[in-house]
Amino acid sequence: MTFNDSSATPRSRKRTSGAPRPSRNRPTGRRSRAARIIVPKRLKRVAVIGLVAFPLALGLHWLYRSGTVEDLVASVEIEIRRLIPWNGLTVREIVVTGRRHTADEDIAAALGVRQGDPLSDLDPREARERIEALGWVRSASVRRQFPHAVLVGIVERRPFALWQRKGRVSLVDRDGELISSRDLEQFNRLPIVVGEDAPRHVGDLVAVLARQPALFGRIESATRVSERRWDIRLQGGPTVRLPEEDVAGAWDLLAALATEHRLLERDVIAVDLRVKDRLAVRLGSASAVKRRGEGRST
Repeated sequence: MTFNDSSATPRSRKRTSGAPRPSRNRPTGRRSRAARIIVPKRLKRVAVIGLVAFPLALGLHWLYRSGTVEDLVASVEIEIRRLIPWNGLTVREIVVTGRRHTADEDIAAALGVRQGDPLSDLDPREARERIEALGWVRSASVRRQFPHAVLVGIVERRPFALWQRKGRVSLVDRDGELISSRDLEQFNRLPIVVGEDAPRHVGDLVAVLARQPALFGRIESATRVSERRWDIRLQGGPTVRLPEEDVAGAWDLLAALATEHRLLERDVIAVDLRVKDRLAVRLGSASAVKRRGEGRST
């Protein structure tokens, strides 16, 4: 006989359904008691680099402030210079191109090395700056050609005018840069400019005056007046007072009067062109007396 207890099965199911089930998202073991901290790998690398770089930077800063680095560099440089002559890297030839007026001794002094010196003694950048500080030199290049040569290239300034100031005459270029105050005999044919700011404006003035070659060839000197305008002194002729503005128009008018009326062939002391469309002429004493006599007879 089989005995079937129908009441046992529901009670057993109730216990099974009521038992706590393990959660999949709940941490188990020791890790369940403390939250995990996840640090990105990039942040870890930055932290490691900072820990290494900061003490290194402090050390380098201390070495720099204490002068240890400079002493070390100086010692290495001395040792290199001591060894270089044994390797034959010395200056045996200095080649200079583009020089016409610049003195050889001035270039040698600015270069800073002589034949027999170690080639490492030459700093091309510093040597170039010293050479470009010479009056005649507009630009320069300096380079070492191993094993024995130093190459120097020079572009010189072009003489443009003689600047007279405080009893001293100097040579200037078109931009008004001072070239030299020595050995100026060969430049006597250049125009003379007078005035504190005359060199800065002489280039613009000559560009205008050269439009009339016949008059331009007769210019003896140009004086800057009150830093505003020019007085032109002509050879064997009058002083021409140019206006502050429209210099070209006034100069063209003078050229026309000189050609058509032979104005500059008369006994004229000064020609005043400062007022537009108006000409004032100052005659010499002989011409003035003659004019007064003719006036009385008429």
